[in-house]
Amino acid sequence: MSEAVCKVIIVDDEPIILRSLTKVIPWEALGLKLAGSARNGEAALEIVSKERPDIIISDIRMPSIDGITLMRTVMEQDPDVMFIILSGYGEFEYAREAIKHGAFNYLLKPIDHDELQEVLIQAKERIEQRRKTSQEQDTLRRSLRSLSSLVRERMFYGLIEGRDGLPYSQFRQDYWLDEWELRSPYYMGLVNLDDYEAVIAGWSAEERRLWNFAVNNILNEYLMARGCFTVFPYHNGEWIYIMQGIDAAEMKRIAGELIETIKKCTKLSVSVAISRRFEHIDSLQASYQSCREALYRRFTYGKEKVYMDGERQEDGAALAQGEEVPVHYPLQLEKELSDALRTLDWPRVDRGLAALERDLSSASAPKQTVLHILIQLVVMLHRQLDAYHQMQHGQLEPLLSRLTSLVTLEEMIAEIREQFRRWIQQATEQDQRVDAQAIVRKVLDYVEQHYDHDLGIDEVAELVGLSCSHFCVLFKQVMGCTFLEYLTKYRIDKACSILRNSEIKVFQIAPLVGYQDPRYFTQVFKKVVGKTPSEYRMAQSS
Repeated sequence: MSEAVCKVIIVDDEPIILRSLTKVIPWEALGLKLAGSARNGEAALEIVSKERPDIIISDIRMPSIDGITLMRTVMEQDPDVMFIILSGYGEFEYAREAIKHGAFNYLLKPIDHDELQEVLIQAKERIEQRRKTSQEQDTLRRSLRSLSSLVRERMFYGLIEGRDGLPYSQFRQDYWLDEWELRSPYYMGLVNLDDYEAVIAGWSAEERRLWNFAVNNILNEYLMARGCFTVFPYHNGEWIYIMQGIDAAEMKRIAGELIETIKKCTKLSVSVAISRRFEHIDSLQASYQSCREALYRRFTYGKEKVYMDGERQEDGAALAQGEEVPVHYPLQLEKELSDALRTLDWPRVDRGLAALERDLSSASAPKQTVLHILIQLVVMLHRQLDAYHQMQHGQLEPLLSRLTSLVTLEEMIAEIREQFRRWIQQATEQDQRVDAQAIVRKVLDYVEQHYDHDLGIDEVAELVGLSCSHFCVLFKQVMGCTFLEYLTKYRIDKACSILRNSEIKVFQIAPLVGYQDPRYFTQVFKKVVGKTPSEYRMAQSS
């Protein structure tokens, strides 16, 4: 069968529906492949991981993982999967919730097979159109690019960072084409999200990804149409672009239009810093530092503005061309502190901050200059700590506000030192908590206390702070079985104990071990033990 055939899986806890759909729907005639079926959401996740289906037909009400949780979990990994939800007449609110979370369609039970076939045809057409569009875009990208953009971005990143001290000549023969060499004078632009920490505080990982994708598209479309040499993301909330063959006035005009375009399309505020004029690729690191020097003035003059290094502001208060900067931003120290944060090495961070205090004190720099440097350093280090350890560190704004209110350099450094000490301690404790054995032990204890409740994977995953899919993988790695298999065995073991040691009726035992339907409890019991509860009790008493 062709790779283009759409894969489908069916998920429903009613065996009769699974058998019916498997046999009645003419899968092959519709150009579809039935890749598997499952009676619960947990088993479905395993099939999804193995088969990577295009379409999932799922019941909305199932034990452990319901249809909505299954859909949300799968679409977090692959938002292109199309869900067709099956629901009863009394489950309209669930169906509406499914549509809200991105279901392609939903059908009411009992299922009209003709209606289901029509929906499957529509879903297949949507998938084929998406594939066609994707193939066309891939072909276009390949024809326009003669070098991998990822390699290119990494090379630029390394050159700006000064990684390993590699000179330009070592890159040229293996990676660079002659027409890409920065031979003529150029300007570097730095697009920076205003109030990055405050803006992303309430965003999910998916929202961050979508925002980055949107801004990246805007920058590429706008700048490449104007002859941009390159544009690529740098630090979080930051992009770099390089322009050749234009003057400073045109560079500022383009930057101003970028600010307005991003604001209009994303409702987000950015500022743009422009470097002095440089030549040759060896000057990339100096170009970036020049942009950062220009961006310092945002603290004084506000957001959504263009700042050009060395240019006087309209009010005449900024640096004039060629004027000496009293003290430069400690870029090398930022890199050393960033490396220390990667390993949560507090003594090294403490030594770095002490060295920073000595350097700034000996320079006798004005308070405003020192404050600009400290704020920039704190923002960058906090951003790196968040990127390395993916934890909620709290709001950065309170620390920045406190810094502006302090009087002496000693007080400012002390405030920074104490805050980063607390953040490193929090990150260390969090890293220590992420232990598979400890997580599973916590879940087992929770099962022991709540096995008689309507216990689902989403509940225990939330208990230990993991996604459903991550939790399922981790639990099986540690226990050698799925969570649903463990929970079922635990409940049946409890039921066996009650049957052996009491005269409680079978239908009364079911809710005591987490089953509200006695008939379903009897089915599960027989599947696990090999006998019905009554047969088991008689065998034990004989």
